[in-house]
Amino acid sequence: MMRFTQTLSAVVLTCVLIPAVSAQETETSRSDRAADTAVQQSSGLNFTPSFTVGFDYSEGDFGAALDTTTLSVPVSARVDVGDFRFSVSTSWLQIEGPGGVVGDGVIIGDGPTGLLETNNGIGDVTLGVNYNIPTANTGKFIIQLQGRLKIPAASTADGLGTGEFDGGGAVDVAYDLGKFTPFVTVGYRLRGDPEGADLNNTFSVSAGASYNLGGGYALLGSYDFREATTDTAEESQEVFGAVTGKFNDNIRWTLYGSIGFTDGAPDQGAGVQLTFRF
Repeated sequence: MMRFTQTLSAVVLTCVLIPAVSAQETETSRSDRAADTAVQQSSGLNFTPSFTVGFDYSEGDFGAALDTTTLSVPVSARVDVGDFRFSVSTSWLQIEGPGGVVGDGVIIGDGPTGLLETNNGIGDVTLGVNYNIPTANTGKFIIQLQGRLKIPAASTADGLGTGEFDGGGAVDVAYDLGKFTPFVTVGYRLRGDPEGADLNNTFSVSAGASYNLGGGYALLGSYDFREATTDTAEESQEVFGAVTGKFNDNIRWTLYGSIGFTDGAPDQGAGVQLTFRF
């Protein structure tokens, strides 16, 4: 039978727009869901590799007098094999701000306090695996199990990462109502503690819906919550929206944006992604 392949690395372990790496992983995942909503794939022993590249922008004060601006060029490769999806992702990052906000969606200490500085370089590497429970066993429910492992590759001296391994998982549950598909994703992330900081393991939840416009186009909207990464930081709350379309059967585009409501999230973010399917 036909099914929509849903993903949402969402937050699959949220990893930023706030600082950065998160932005790519989170935005890539959420926009993946929008793209997958527009494309029906048959469940079976399919083998479908794809490559995604994008540009991401986010900005916020995170409770400080000066803004932190993050630019990133996320890249990811993945392959769908039957009901499994395997992925690897990284990015080039540029973070301009007063310090305190680093890659990985982490706010260190009391947050940004210093003078403006600009740092750039390669971000962390994230390995992922998703498993779609066959719809023959779940009916109209679409259930996906997700796992992520962050491998530290970003510079800690430049504030692009924590320098520690992180791991986590999530459960994504959607309900197929035809063109309209509501979903909820619940995740938990185990964070390694960098020297001089005590990071919290964080719970996250994302709730929203996607709508298949037909002809390879789709819309998606969600509300995303993540617990605070330290005892002195705030939780992250934001809304996210995306639209996706196609140039042809092998090349898809996605535009997205977000608005944050707390000092634990960027005030606003936006980006574009291109996905090439082989």
